[in-house]
Amino acid sequence: MLFSRIPQKVRLCADRYKDIFEDAGISYSMLCTLIVMILCAFPALNKLVRYFVLSPSISTLSRNLKKFDKVTMNRAQRRLSLSVLRRVLEDPSIWIWCIDTTANMKRTANLTGRGLWANSKDEIFFGQNMMMICAVNVNTGESIPVYWLPCLKESERDKNKTNHYLVLKLMDKLQDDGWPKLDLVMDAWYDSVELMENLNQKNIRYVIQLKSNRKPKNSPGPRVRRWSLPEMFSKIQRASIRLTTRKNKIPKCVGWKNLRFFSGKIVWINGSKEGGKQIQIKVTAVYNHPKERNAFGYYATNDLSKPYTWSWEMSRYRWNMEVGFRDLRQGFNWGKLPAKNVEMADFSWIMPILILAFIRETTPEIPILTVLEDVIKNEVMNSIDYHAENPNNKLREKLRIRIMGTLACKKVKITAAEMRNNDNKYDSSIKIAA
Repeated sequence: MLFSRIPQKVRLCADRYKDIFEDAGISYSMLCTLIVMILCAFPALNKLVRYFVLSPSISTLSRNLKKFDKVTMNRAQRRLSLSVLRRVLEDPSIWIWCIDTTANMKRTANLTGRGLWANSKDEIFFGQNMMMICAVNVNTGESIPVYWLPCLKESERDKNKTNHYLVLKLMDKLQDDGWPKLDLVMDAWYDSVELMENLNQKNIRYVIQLKSNRKPKNSPGPRVRRWSLPEMFSKIQRASIRLTTRKNKIPKCVGWKNLRFFSGKIVWINGSKEGGKQIQIKVTAVYNHPKERNAFGYYATNDLSKPYTWSWEMSRYRWNMEVGFRDLRQGFNWGKLPAKNVEMADFSWIMPILILAFIRETTPEIPILTVLEDVIKNEVMNSIDYHAENPNNKLREKLRIRIMGTLACKKVKITAAEMRNNDNKYDSSIKIAA
């Protein structure tokens, strides 16, 4: 793979954030270079320098990246969230919130206020869990990250600061920034009566998948029997629903003769603490087959007026957030790029998020991986055509020297003196190939 110019999509993405990064000492051309690295999933700076002709040297990139700090990161996050907010305010009815955690994130002292973990000599920062909230468009299926926070370590949690506390912190942040109240969708990791009660107090409508070991009651009385979910819902009459299309880019359901079966009930559940609060929720049990005992999912909502199928439908939109995590890992090496300083570790996980959000906003109808494939393919072919038409250009000579440095297992040679002193060492029969 070789590049001899900056792709247009890279320049458009850099235009959105250039003033923020210039304040941190990262010039426009350098920002474009770093976006190329992430967009094309170069595994490290040395690969970027060897195959992207317009790239500065490794020392130049490393020196300027050390100026990237938490202030710059927070400003970039805020600009991203405000750009999504403008779209949401146009029609809030087609947007929902999805919250989930993901691993393999760069988590550093600048971000979390805690120490680094690394080996004894070369500090390589690997990942831990990061909580992220995304705005999901139910019509197009696009999922755009808005805010994110590092999850707390088990040793640092207390009764008032659990990971569920971070959910409430994110919701308060959204309210302070002027976001409208959207429906909130979460998976079984957030199955907490205390969290549901706090969301009720904030007048937030939610859909949460319940854990299968929950024991609901038919009434709020203190001596009412508590049933297991399979026991309670297996005896309720079920209805069927046909789902044979991929409406709104939600994965197709494959059940018994293209049918799914569901039953529902309004129940009461108790908190985990002794003498804790109990709340009333509407639960929908969804089955693959008409007579099986265990459902593949139980979905709860605090809106008792909605039909039972609504909570399941809303929960299925959360899959778009998982698709976004997949695109980040497969398309941008998110969470995989090694970093030997704190600033590069921060940059290597926030920049892929900014690029992903930009692509989803500009081309929401095209899958992310398809966009990346088209950009790389077009730029490689354009570079080949350019070098074929200009066989004696300086960029070709610069690229040849860099590639020869790779073949010789030596450092990248880019200075004029090194080019002049080593001209007789290069084999002119070696051709540049994509």
